[in-house]
Amino acid sequence: MKSALTTLAALAVLVAAGCESQQDRTAYNSDTSNQQRMNDQSARYGEGQTAAQTERADRNATTDRSTDSRRVDVSARTRGEGERQGDRTRFTMAYPTGDRRTSQLLVEKTVPNQVRLNQPFQYEIRVTNVSDATLDDVRIREETPEGLNVTASQPERQGQGEQAGWTIGALKPKESRAIQVSAVAQKQGQLGTCVLASYQPSLCAAINVVNPQLQVTKRAPERADICEDIVWEYSVTNSGSGTSEPVTVRDQLPEGLTAADGGNVITLDAGPLREGQSKTARVRLKATRPGQFTSRAIASSAGGLQAESPDSTTTVTQPKLGIKIQGPESEYVDRPIAYRVTVTNEGDSTARDAVAMVAVPGATKLVNVGTEGRTDGNTMQWNLGAL
Repeated sequence: MKSALTTLAALAVLVAAGCESQQDRTAYNSDTSNQQRMNDQSARYGEGQTAAQTERADRNATTDRSTDSRRVDVSARTRGEGERQGDRTRFTMAYPTGDRRTSQLLVEKTVPNQVRLNQPFQYEIRVTNVSDATLDDVRIREETPEGLNVTASQPERQGQGEQAGWTIGALKPKESRAIQVSAVAQKQGQLGTCVLASYQPSLCAAINVVNPQLQVTKRAPERADICEDIVWEYSVTNSGSGTSEPVTVRDQLPEGLTAADGGNVITLDAGPLREGQSKTARVRLKATRPGQFTSRAIASSAGGLQAESPDSTTTVTQPKLGIKIQGPESEYVDRPIAYRVTVTNEGDSTARDAVAMVAVPGATKLVNVGTEGRTDGNTMQWNLGAL
């Protein structure tokens, strides 16, 4: 939010048009008495007198209407001094304190010491942010007298009359902008111009805008045996920016599947997720029946984020063993009786470590069970392995 306070500063400069005289040169090299007069006028101006009042008082107090006294008056109005630099003079103003070390905006205007009548000349206005904070809505307005025609500028001057000037916009700390002005003096004598600067101090605060996003995946085996645990794997990732609020992954198990604790809902606490961070968890499930089991995982956060995984399906299979014994319906006593034992798996999964056991009546004697079988009393047993 910008402050509603707008700061205004003014810098006045005189430009002499015509041939330089000895009196003009004296104006740029003012002696001690001239400096003292400037200080006296500055003091009066600081006590509440306007620039016009000060100027009228000076005209009434002295009959000296030379270039020198008028130049000092302008310096008193701006509380700044012109600094001679070869054939040009630079005027400066530090606002609002007058001291560059404690001010925010420095305005400098560099003009020729003298110009020729009806001949184009150039001058520069430079604006510098001498503070450690950005100054917004910086504007420069120049009041030009009758007889001074501004023909061009870079950047282009906007507005007319007293409102003519330049919109600088925002100035970052220590940033400087220069305005190059071309003009023609159409009147001989002294032409005074005033530069007014305004700006708005601002307090800016940076807010970090983030956009965390959740992605959740679920890996499940396509097939599983009912006799074994089923392992499902869940993974949740913050694929956005910033850190998410605590994340929970939930999976409603279909009927026929149970978690290790006997429940039918998987709930995983992933906690907050940093940008790009992933967390993975595995759970073991038991199937109470064969068939297809389909579900999806849902990840959500306290901040309202939500993501779903695609459906995952696991087919649970179950072996179904059958045994068949074939032999004669009757046989004579003390004669060998041959029996055929057949074991089948009619289910949809492999029966591992299958064993066939056949018990015979006590009045019979086991003679031969083949090379793969063994006996235990009146019981025959065969280890079938995977079936």
